[in-house]
Amino acid sequence: MTTNLSKFETIEKDMQRAVPLMIKYLDALEEYNDVRLEYRREHRKIKKELANISQLLDENNEKTAIKREFNTLFTERYEQFADYALNREGKNDIYRKTKGFAEKIKKLGYENESERLKQALSDMTKEKKKRPSTKRLLNVLKPVKSNRLDYFESGNYNSHSYSLNVAYSDAIAYARRAILEERGYQGTYNAFSDLIQAYDELANYMYDRFYQLGGTPYNYHGHENR
Repeated sequence: MTTNLSKFETIEKDMQRAVPLMIKYLDALEEYNDVRLEYRREHRKIKKELANISQLLDENNEKTAIKREFNTLFTERYEQFADYALNREGKNDIYRKTKGFAEKIKKLGYENESERLKQALSDMTKEKKKRPSTKRLLNVLKPVKSNRLDYFESGNYNSHSYSLNVAYSDAIAYARRAILEERGYQGTYNAFSDLIQAYDELANYMYDRFYQLGGTPYNYHGHENR
């Protein structure tokens, strides 16, 4: 039968592995979030150039074909991106489509506009940092129940091991949800902080109350053999 002590030792081992990975993940996520600001600046710059081109096309009714292509490009390729950075990481289709459009308007006589659009596109060819991988961290931060860690049981009315273990289990679930939902730096940081706090409270209690860990059990009077 698995004892509460052995369950805690498993938790302790998992957290010793998890904390360095959590710190590394947060550092990488912070760098990625900084880069996303660059993505957004690129996006806004290109949209501004396309808006200027739109006005020119509106003034020239003979360019209906290129105007239709512009409308498709602008609405489908730029307006509908919920996360421009994520799209840029996944494929380079937006760059190819926009560059091809720049070449076409150049042939129509819009050379200055074409060059400005190409200049705005040039930053997109630079290597960008991708969101850090979550695989190693998720492998370590396992859901409590699937990790064979049932809630701590105690017949002692004054024992808080059960509630502290429940809080730790909830914190594990919250941290995993933050990772799986790909939250930003602050949301992930908050989830990790809550997890570390829940673990610290559980660990402090176990070391205070378990004789095997050097603690003093409740109502303990120094009798080792009972």
